[in-house]
Amino acid sequence: MIQHQDSNPRPTLNTGASILMVHQYKLELDDKGQLIQDITSTSGDRTTNVHWTGTVSENLVSFDGGFQMTLLPGGMCMGCPSDVGKSVAQSEPFHLEFCEPHTDHVYGITDAPIQIM
Repeated sequence: MIQHQDSNPRPTLNTGASILMVHQYKLELDDKGQLIQDITSTSGDRTTNVHWTGTVSENLVSFDGGFQMTLLPGGMCMGCPSDVGKSVAQSEPFHLEFCEPHTDHVYGITDAPIQIM
């Protein structure tokens, strides 16, 4: 399990155009192999709690609800809907992101990438 909690948040999740101020980050695999991700972040005067569950198969993370991330070397990842082909076939827009998640608080290691092991 990777867990981070900080009363003095710092920018810790860089998703290209967005930098989130993360107060708490938790990523773990339960005893049944289900991935659980909890993020509490603050932007301005708003606090958001995000709880996602899913599964991991090699370098592919499939979240319940139809979103997936491919884990890339160096702690980077690419995320998109699980069925991009459907959006393309229907000429509908879809969200595609390239992320370089990092933190300076994982086990006290400076600039260590957050990775699912």
